[in-house]
Amino acid sequence: MTQSLDAVPDGSRILIDTDVWLYLFTGNSSECIRLGARCNEGAVQAYITTMVVGEFCHHAMMLEARQKGILSNSNPASFLAKRNSLVRCLGEYRTPVQHWLHGGVEVVSVEKEDIFAALTIQERFGMMTNDSLNLAVMSRLGIRQLATCDSTFDHLNELEVFQPQDIPRAQEATNY
Repeated sequence: MTQSLDAVPDGSRILIDTDVWLYLFTGNSSECIRLGARCNEGAVQAYITTMVVGEFCHHAMMLEARQKGILSNSNPASFLAKRNSLVRCLGEYRTPVQHWLHGGVEVVSVEKEDIFAALTIQERFGMMTNDSLNLAVMSRLGIRQLATCDSTFDHLNELEVFQPQDIPRAQEATNY
């Protein structure tokens, strides 16, 4: 059973998934914004993997390009990859990333042992690669709490899963 992000107890050590950061970044979830503030205040110890940072930067860049009317085709990453001058103009996502790196959030790397563990997790639960890698890192660090919008984790009893309740389930991963 998942709980609201507002139910994350003070003193928690929690891995925060990409989608939560994207909803915070866009301002589309008050719960995500409040959790981010609690992390900044030190009430909650937030962890993100380097993969989460990469995913966040990629998605936030695509969102910014769409908002600025730069993207007009069905493969935005390919479109931007061929236009360095446009990529240089996109950077609103840099501020939260720099904020994470200067405090409030601990960025952790994926290690070789995590990859082996993730392959086992993938096989056991049928999870996508990044989800299984995040779980492997959590296991290594002894983190048992996860903030995500992804219902993939709902059935994992060994985790305490927190999800924003102020976004409709149909909007998950589509309307950051």
